[in-house]
Amino acid sequence: MFVTYAYGGDRFVKLALLSLLSIRARLPEAELVVHTDRPEAFAGYGFTVHFLSKVDIVTGRGAVDYPHRVKIELLLRHALENPEGTPVIYIDSDTYYRGGEAELGNRPWVMSHLDGLVGESFYTRFHRFLSQQAPEIAASAYRGMAPGFKMYNSGLVAFPAGLASARLLQAALRLNDWLCIRLPEQNDFVEQIALAWVGESGPGVAVDAMGFDHYWPKNTEVAALVAKMDQEEIAAVAADPARFDQLLRDAEALQGDRWHRLTVLRKKRWDRSLKKRKNARKLRALRDGI
Repeated sequence: MFVTYAYGGDRFVKLALLSLLSIRARLPEAELVVHTDRPEAFAGYGFTVHFLSKVDIVTGRGAVDYPHRVKIELLLRHALENPEGTPVIYIDSDTYYRGGEAELGNRPWVMSHLDGLVGESFYTRFHRFLSQQAPEIAASAYRGMAPGFKMYNSGLVAFPAGLASARLLQAALRLNDWLCIRLPEQNDFVEQIALAWVGESGPGVAVDAMGFDHYWPKNTEVAALVAKMDQEEIAAVAADPARFDQLLRDAEALQGDRWHRLTVLRKKRWDRSLKKRKNARKLRALRDGI
């Protein structure tokens, strides 16, 4: 079973459709599941589509109002609602399946790859928190979390359904919220930190991209290009790796375009900065109210 989610705009919906169709093109019998606030965009493909209502989204984001917390909530649902041992393979919407072995086997926790070790120049805010708050961390449930933390990429997370996985995901939710409140400035990638920690401190993390290309450094540009495609063209790219490679080259060229940098990327940075400052204020208020 492959699972993804897409909410918040056409950009995410079309990328998720490309991802799912890339799996369908190579694994036609695979069960493909999508959680979305735009179910009509995924109709007619044979996917299992779960509607994400506003209530689902607000509940999933939790008291910390963190967008990617929804990911962990959905994975917890699959861990509990599917038969024991069912392989659950989650993929982010900005992924493309090139083929190859996509099997969980007997591995309890799989993540896409190791991004690196947290240090002074990698996840700087998190590194500073780990260094400065070492006594508080040592007295918490997260003893051992320290600089050098192994940051596994959560573009793919796989596990067998069942109570053992559910407990890991419940722990990930607790850590996600704990970090959001204590480190409000780091309101990106918190769910990745949480998923990496519970895997590494629990059963261990097996690294395996399972044939998926996670193109997150270019996802803004790929989304802009895919937005201009109709469903037939998206399906054609999904079925043809050569066309996908050309899409990535076009995205890289777009990254180098001066007008794109001055408009789209500058606006994205500005919007993200405003959103992060707003979220940090809310989280500091939540922290101070504890």
